[in-house]
Amino acid sequence: MIEKPVLLLKSDTVPNSSVVVTSVSDSSGNPVVVALHLSRNNGFDVVTRIASLYGKENSRNFIADQLIRSSAVDIVVIDSVAALTPKAEL
Repeated sequence: MIEKPVLLLKSDTVPNSSVVVTSVSDSSGNPVVVALHLSRNNGFDVVTRIASLYGKENSRNFIADQLIRSSAVDIVVIDSVAALTPKAEL
C-alpha cells in the first residue's frame, strides 16, 4: 500500500515524520492516509514506525492545505466546488 504512494508529505507536527496518501480507499470511499516515522540510514529514509493508518475525510481539502503549507507549489487550482465537498454530501 505504501510502495506506490499518491502523495508523500513532510509532517507539519512531528519531526522526522511523513504522511503518505495512498491509492487505497476505506469503506466510505475516503483515501487511506498513513503517518510514518522515519530515520536516515546511509542516505535513505527508512520507515521505523507506522504511527497511524486511517481513512481521511475531506481528503481534497487536506491535500490542498498540505501542498500550500509545504511551499512545494506556488498555486493550487481546484476545478470544482464538488472537489471540496465530502462524497456523503453530494
